[in-house]
Amino acid sequence: MHLLRWSFKLLTFIGLLSPSSWKYSWKRILYSVYTIVVLLLIFSFEIFLFLDLVINVDNQDDFSENLYVTLVFFSSCCKSLMLLIYRGDIEILLDALLEEPFVPLNEEEDKIRMKFEEQIEWSSKAYTIVLDVFLVWLWADGYFAYRRGKLKFRVWTPYDYSSPLFLLLSFIHQVLATIFSTNLNVVYDCFFSGIMLHIYSQFEILQYRMKNITTDKNYSAKLCAYHHHRIYQFATIVNDNFKTITSMQFLISTGAMCFNLYRLSLMKINLKFLETVSYTLCLLMQIFYYCWYGNEVKLKSLEIPNAVLESNLWSLNENSKKILLLITRRALEPIEFTGCHIISMNLESFLMVSVEGTSVFVTLLDTAEDRLLSV
Repeated sequence: MHLLRWSFKLLTFIGLLSPSSWKYSWKRILYSVYTIVVLLLIFSFEIFLFLDLVINVDNQDDFSENLYVTLVFFSSCCKSLMLLIYRGDIEILLDALLEEPFVPLNEEEDKIRMKFEEQIEWSSKAYTIVLDVFLVWLWADGYFAYRRGKLKFRVWTPYDYSSPLFLLLSFIHQVLATIFSTNLNVVYDCFFSGIMLHIYSQFEILQYRMKNITTDKNYSAKLCAYHHHRIYQFATIVNDNFKTITSMQFLISTGAMCFNLYRLSLMKINLKFLETVSYTLCLLMQIFYYCWYGNEVKLKSLEIPNAVLESNLWSLNENSKKILLLITRRALEPIEFTGCHIISMNLESFLMVSVEGTSVFVTLLDTAEDRLLSV
């Protein structure tokens, strides 16, 4: 069974993983060229945004309008590099889920895994649809800007795009860059949430095994202890691979949200206002996506002591009882995912970001109101 199928399809689309069915060298060469083109689109757009920020911006309104886009594309550039660097490690992690002790031992365990794999599939597709719908709306407005001879985003260009040809090329560049950047963010987020759900499913399988120690000869207290230990090891490896980009995602999303809230405090209610609100909600959803799944794994890991008590503990021999009690002791320290050991992936962190963002927004509104009254 191939895990995280939707994520791998998106990874192929954005040029970071060639299809396994492509055996001929000429196909792989063409795909490598495609990968280079995609990365050039994203990185060049980020460079143009940054240069506009340095060269052309001369007031705080233009600065706030440009900076949040620059931050988001900087995040995309970092994620693309991380996916290229850790692509092999991610494949190794997923292969480990198909080996002992993670592999299902019977039909019931296979049903547990399939249930979560289906949940990963539909949640990843729903997440992709939400962000791509926002992207379509974004470029529907961008097309009207193009018809007026303007670009959707402020960028520095080494040429004058007032001519129809250069304007069209710049417009296509921005459209393609945002499409690949958005789907790159989607695939990274889907990988993170998918792996979180697989860790969650392993705790479900572990609970099932502990309940059947005395009724099934394939199960034993030693197997459960080894399984529990490997889940913690697996979670540690995942945290090490994702922690840098996760902390960066938190900082960038929070910073972009603050700049968006500042812009909202100065804008009239129109299509641009609604677009900025929608984009801010997408950023908030992205943070929530990380925190929700990290929080669920943490809570699930804390359920293991109760699962030990609900098992056939008292009918086991002394050695098996000691092993299960050791599992209970280890489970008192939950699995917790962090960004650089600073930001925890849980609902408390999400609430903290939401409250801080709301307080910033209220402060900015009060400042804007005071300005209007003084005028």
